[in-house]
Amino acid sequence: MARADDTAATADSSVSHPLPAPAQERFLRLAFTAADLLMELGADGTIRYATGAFNTHFGSPAARFLGEDISRLIAPADRAALTASLAEAVARGRSAPAVLHLANAARAPLVFAALAADGAPPGLSVTLGRPPAAPREAGEVLDDPATFALEAEMRLATGASASLALIELGEEGPGEPGDAERAAWHHAIGGALARAPELGADPLVGALAPGRFGVIGPGTADLEALCRRLETLTGPGGEPGGARGTGMRLAAGDLGAVRAMRALRSALRSFAGGGVAGLAKAGFARGLDGFLEEAGQRATAIQRTIAGRHFRLVFQPVVSLADRKVRHYEALLRPAPTLGAPPTSTQEFVSFAEAVGLSEELDTAVMEEALAVLREAPGVALAVNLSGLSLQDGAFRERLLAQVRRAALPRGRLLVELTETAEIQNVAAAKGTLAALRQAGVPVCLDDFGSGAAAFRYLRDFRVDFVKIDGAYLRAALHSPRARAMLGSMVSLAQDTRAEVVVEMIETAEQEALCRAIGAHLGQGWLYGKPGRLPGALGR
Repeated sequence: MARADDTAATADSSVSHPLPAPAQERFLRLAFTAADLLMELGADGTIRYATGAFNTHFGSPAARFLGEDISRLIAPADRAALTASLAEAVARGRSAPAVLHLANAARAPLVFAALAADGAPPGLSVTLGRPPAAPREAGEVLDDPATFALEAEMRLATGASASLALIELGEEGPGEPGDAERAAWHHAIGGALARAPELGADPLVGALAPGRFGVIGPGTADLEALCRRLETLTGPGGEPGGARGTGMRLAAGDLGAVRAMRALRSALRSFAGGGVAGLAKAGFARGLDGFLEEAGQRATAIQRTIAGRHFRLVFQPVVSLADRKVRHYEALLRPAPTLGAPPTSTQEFVSFAEAVGLSEELDTAVMEEALAVLREAPGVALAVNLSGLSLQDGAFRERLLAQVRRAALPRGRLLVELTETAEIQNVAAAKGTLAALRQAGVPVCLDDFGSGAAAFRYLRDFRVDFVKIDGAYLRAALHSPRARAMLGSMVSLAQDTRAEVVVEMIETAEQEALCRAIGAHLGQGWLYGKPGRLPGALGR
């Protein structure tokens, strides 16, 4: 319940539109959300109704903020995220919960949510409050990974003394996914974790993926002993299986709260998708502590790489399968070795940049280099990769559109490929960026379609001109009727959205013939050329 240190304040008509009585009733119904601050905003983002703990957080009553832009309440570093959440609420009727820090001395982190307000004039109902109470009964497991991640972020943001344990089971247990036996096994493992003495009192247990659990507890746990005890529950019929885990202290260290939360999200995604091995591959071999200890130095090195343009672009042709004529080239990043950073692959470089909040800087620099190439090679079209994280950032969107406007290219000479290295949380903001690009004459390609479940959601949510199918399906299709059927289904699905289909990793004439047979339009792979210099671009 909102604290009762403020009375409700409504802007009069000289400041903004008064809030109708039904809207006031709506705010009373919203009180159950445990929000500290309740507001209604006008279409321009100004506060026209406010109630809650304004005195506690800002030292002034709610009435003091009527007519002000809501961004005044939010810390400058989080205002881009606020803008994106408001845009999402306008576009979709509500925004997903997001952790934002207040613009007060304590920089208090609260969960922001917005709901489109009914009636006239139009507006948004907004809450800022603490996260919903986590389950605390012994044996209870949180089944929503997003809510579990939000709780972990709140612990990190508030500086609470807490640790995160990630437990992976060597077997996925009995039965098939979704059946009663598997569900019972999953509940048994979650309950065992929730009651484990190694994790302390009242741990929060979340199921992040089949056989993979996260646990937030008060301190460091003896994970080795815990895994030994869990092994008797992991195999079918109670037979011993394998279990392993890693621990992370939920503290920002020298990286700062914003980058630390991005790193935490990256760790949870990596673990859910690839387990302990996936964590290590993403740079979390020593947990979040080890990642954060090294992250400051590595982030500085990556910033030097970006600022000094210590990278190069190589180019691989994308051809028409009908006649093998080049339609465009994909620009591929190749970072140079940098002092202060260990040798790394391009994928690791990009993933780390996303984890520490540098994806926007990197994408801006790569786009700048690609546009310079296009000026040198007027007869060429280029596709440039953009991170899903960058597409959600309002400031990046403005920089990107300014770059495109200055370039003044004919439609189709510049394309963008939406990569799935980081999952998009604010779909409305990313959708707005992609729509603005298409309106500016920049076609959009959905990259690596099929490599993850999110890609299917993106095809539903985003209007795209091209869909690039993950080459792993092509490699399997020649030897597996099932894989061939899946590949054909993905091509049909993409064509239903009126997108042209690109298949990557084509290396043989036999693979090319298969792609033509299933209706793909374009191909990319070593059969047509390895990444290298761009014809017509001198010195590049």
